[in-house]
Amino acid sequence: PGGVTITDTNLANDTSPSGITWIDAIREANIALFNNDVPEDMQRYCAVPVEIFDAIKYATDSNGQYLVLNRDFQADNAGGITDRAEMINIDGVMVVKSRNMPTTDESSTASVFSKYQANYSTTVGVMWCPQAIATCKLMDISLETERDVRRLEDFLVSKLFVGHGVLRPEMAVEFKTS
Repeated sequence: PGGVTITDTNLANDTSPSGITWIDAIREANIALFNNDVPEDMQRYCAVPVEIFDAIKYATDSNGQYLVLNRDFQADNAGGITDRAEMINIDGVMVVKSRNMPTTDESSTASVFSKYQANYSTTVGVMWCPQAIATCKLMDISLETERDVRRLEDFLVSKLFVGHGVLRPEMAVEFKTS
């Protein structure tokens, strides 16, 4: 809630996703982040399934020239690929492949916390800046031990005070099909 949603039916074509469509969607997401007053110099990340990552990596123009693959093969992050292409830099966004995105309808799943329950069956990718979510740690792990001679036992108590959640939702983007 409060984030940007890019909806396009062509983002997840089952037979062969289009890398050009994804490059355009990333550009559209960057424009939406700019309009939400997200600083231009803030690092941006995008996680997509491996099939979409592969489509972006091997996207070609009308002349058959690779749009990403032929650009740079060095690790200077100038828009090309590095090593085995674990990350691709498209328009300042580091695109990574991931298998850890929800892809089912979890709107009524009891094992999912209520604040995370939603229909993720149309989600095909996410993009974010580091300040979109946050972890606030008030107290790190602390341990206390005490010997109870009546029971001939040692009691160990540990405490941690930490919270996770949305910090700036305008820095998050969901790519989904209709």
